[in-house]
Amino acid sequence: MALIDEARAAMTPLPDPQGRRRIRLAACVTQAGMARELRVHRQTFLGWEKGTVSPVGDNRVRYAQLLAELEQATAGATGVPVEEETQ
Repeated sequence: MALIDEARAAMTPLPDPQGRRRIRLAACVTQAGMARELRVHRQTFLGWEKGTVSPVGDNRVRYAQLLAELEQATAGATGVPVEEETQ
């Protein structure tokens, strides 16, 4: 990744952890489903969603884009509870 791409990725905004979870649940998507879509381990995704770790580089850009697309697709939706995996 070129230096400018790294800088852009670092500045890609993400919703706060509660917002990330809200968007995912409104779209009725499981943590495992998000992890598959983002091509990361579920534990990695769980850390991103909880805010205990931050995605970097292309992962950050893909996660932000996916959240934005899900939010747009589900605007106004309350979602259907999905069975959560707990760790």
